[in-house]
Amino acid sequence: MKELTDFDIENITNLFMENYTASYISKFLELPVNLVNNFIKENQLRQRRDLRNLSLLIKLCSENYTKDEVAEKMNLSEERVYALVKKNKLEPHFREKLFLHRKNKIINEYKKEPCSIKVMSQKLKLSENFIRKVYKENRFVCIVPHYINKMSVLTEEMYKQLLIDLRNTNLSLSKLSDKYKVSRQRIHQIQKKEKIQRP
Repeated sequence: MKELTDFDIENITNLFMENYTASYISKFLELPVNLVNNFIKENQLRQRRDLRNLSLLIKLCSENYTKDEVAEKMNLSEERVYALVKKNKLEPHFREKLFLHRKNKIINEYKKEPCSIKVMSQKLKLSENFIRKVYKENRFVCIVPHYINKMSVLTEEMYKQLLIDLRNTNLSLSKLSDKYKVSRQRIHQIQKKEKIQRP
């Protein structure tokens, strides 16, 4: 059987302590998996790793980290983190931390660039209801959607082109609004005024 070199020993130890599996280490170092497993067993690496993981988990749980952040820092899946928390009877309050983390994210984003609830929801990939709650708590003003702030005045040429689009295309009012930088209400008024039947 192949003997492990000092290089192999160092790498197996480092990778295993970083929560990589024996099969991953075996493929990565091109060593037989049973050789890797034997080394792990003989050197009690599993026990050492469990102690290291527990100490790191306690440290991270006492700080303001969410479950996914703890998983990333420990190089473990969220399920494995949850299993360790349960096994060691820890109470990290991940839900509250996630809530606080998201709340701070909204507040910081609003301070950088105030925007509507809908725009904030799209930007941060969070629910509008949650954002509405944070806006209400912090008395944030619901800014009108960003495209309205960039509205342009319709020139005669643009007006003619808009009429052509209204008559001959099936573009939605919101797409026309984005294209001409005017509100949907304004486009609807023009459509009504010109008595245009949409295709």
